This record gives sequence, structure tokens and C-alpha cells, in this order.
Amino acid sequence: MITLVKLSDQDYPAFKEQTIQNYAEQSVRAGRIAESEALAFSKRTVGKVLPRGLKTEGHTIFSIIEASEKEPVGYLWVGSHSEHPRQAFIYDLFIKESYRGNGYGREAIRQLKTRLAEMGYESVGLHVYAFNEVAIKLYSKEGFETISITMKCPLKEDKGRDC
Repeated sequence: MITLVKLSDQDYPAFKEQTIQNYAEQSVRAGRIAESEALAFSKRTVGKVLPRGLKTEGHTIFSIIEASEKEPVGYLWVGSHSEHPRQAFIYDLFIKESYRGNGYGREAIRQLKTRLAEMGYESVGLHVYAFNEVAIKLYSKEGFETISITMKCPLKEDKGRDC
């Protein structure tokens, strides 16, 4: 059983470092940006979305706490959608690698959906990269539906594939 606890000021630096690193790695893997530019890109992006850190209005970051663990098993960052105030948006759900496969992500999503409904939100959305099949499967099982697909075609020869 997990509990979602608002992230403490003490835990914010570890969350921010993990978030920036993870976003950079995923952006490179998805082909969004060159590896040499990824970390700077990720820092800028997180800085724009969370300009005041934990004090950024409309955003809440949770530590995902498992009762038997002394440290968080992961983090969950959610905010209000900027254009649709009754829609929430999951900016990041991260479970530390050593804790994956134990249902913590699923339980965190379920608890978050309950909280958001109690707060009057009508829906919650998120973005997931196509290569993250485990996350896509989890989100689908939890009732998330695909509403948009972004595709790209490399114009230079890419691993023997033509566009």
C-alpha cells in the first residue's frame, strides 16, 4: 500500500534532478533532440513549467511512499491544464527502477484520480512517448484513452528506413 504525500522542500532537489535527467533521456530516445543538447533543453523546460518550484501555482508534486520504505519509491507531478481548468495533467510519474513492477504506479494513479475527482476535476491527461510500452499499457488499463498521435519522419536516411 502506498500513500501520496506532498513533496517536502527537502526532497525537491532530488525530484528536480531526477525529472530533468529522465526527461532529457526520454527526449533523446524519442528523437526529439540531440543528446548533446538534451540536458540543457530539459532544464529549460522544467524551469519554465515549475518556475517557483514547489510554490508554482496550480502544480502539486507528491512523493509516493510505501509504508515499509524509508525513502520515496517514486514521484508524481500533477497540475491544472493551462487552457482547461477542470482538466488536470500528469507531468511526470516516476517509479525508481528497483521498485518497478510492484503496482506502485497503478496505485498512485488510482489514488490521484480519486483525489482529483473529489477536487472537482472532470478529467486527467498525460503525455507518454510511444516507446514506453509499459507505461502505455498501465495507462490504458487505468482508463486513459489515446486522443492524439504525433508522428515524425526523418528526412535523412535513418537506420535503413525510408520515409
